[in-house]
Amino acid sequence: MKKEAALMAKEIERRQREFMEKQKMKHRLDGDKILTPLKNVPAPDPVYMLDGFQYLNSDEDEEPPERPIPAWSTSKARRQQLVVQARVAPRLVDRLFSVRAHSPDLREIFPDIERARLKRTSSAVWRTPPRLPPVRE
Repeated sequence: MKKEAALMAKEIERRQREFMEKQKMKHRLDGDKILTPLKNVPAPDPVYMLDGFQYLNSDEDEEPPERPIPAWSTSKARRQQLVVQARVAPRLVDRLFSVRAHSPDLREIFPDIERARLKRTSSAVWRTPPRLPPVRE
């Protein structure tokens, strides 16, 4: 019982120390935030999504209000982005996304494995015939 109580006391003390350290770190981070000037971030464009509820009452003749089309979705804006993307060299795109075909070096992935285990072999055992279960009569 005394050992359990001592272990519990140590665990409680350790957790209290961790909590205090976290509080200190949080306080330091909050202090840094106060000293950093806030940037003027423009308000994001509203997102308009149709939810399908406007079609539930088909007897209503009322049309849903027309919402403005976002500027980024116009064909002119898309065309501009496609022109910019077409000018980027394919080697830069391949370098950015690492799309070159390669097979992994298993020695890097499994550094402690034996060299013989890296060779591809058959998983079947062909030396003996298959053992069938006994047939009950």
